[in-house]
Amino acid sequence: MICIFKEPKDEVQIYTWKDATFRELADLVSEVAPAARKRDAKLSFAFVYPDKNGCFVVRPIRTSYLIFLLRFSDISHS
Repeated sequence: MICIFKEPKDEVQIYTWKDATFRELADLVSEVAPAARKRDAKLSFAFVYPDKNGCFVVRPIRTSYLIFLLRFSDISHS
């Protein structure tokens, strides 16, 4: 079986604690991706992991605008 996984051009990989909030993740992304610093930036979060065959599985978690994450920074969906 051959698995082909094309990464999105604007992907950022983050390694963090399991209890990180989306606000904390947005702050990390903003540090390395200038486009994510705009208030109307749209951020999509997903778990990416290999399945038993070695193919990558992408499980979307949440898509939100940065302004929402900044306004409701005490919300945690971990």
